[in-house]
Amino acid sequence: MTFEDQLYQGVCEVFPDISVRKFSTWLGKSSGYWSSIRSQGLEISNSSLGHLVDVLTVQKLQLAQSPIRLKSITRLQQLIADEIRNRLQLTEQEFEFPQTEFTSFNKTETENHGAMPFVMLSTW
Repeated sequence: MTFEDQLYQGVCEVFPDISVRKFSTWLGKSSGYWSSIRSQGLEISNSSLGHLVDVLTVQKLQLAQSPIRLKSITRLQQLIADEIRNRLQLTEQEFEFPQTEFTSFNKTETENHGAMPFVMLSTW
């Protein structure tokens, strides 16, 4: 099974209502992107993978009350990080999974500070 197949299958397991068109937009592309690259046998671009990591991070914030889904999303993000590391031929010390402040976000932080977390687009 290719990386692309693993990734799409993993996303569909966590988000069963996702369509190929919505998945394409999660990759930061037009709604036909996924179908197009699959029919041509191409890889997902690195920039699209970076965009998907950001989308998954937002989903984690929205699903804070579902620990099983949070773990599944983190595994998907790790799968993407491993693929990028392999593509760029980097060691684990040269490229680590990008951790964010809000991966450990909890309700008491918002209650204590009154501030909401924000998400910034990361570039790879």
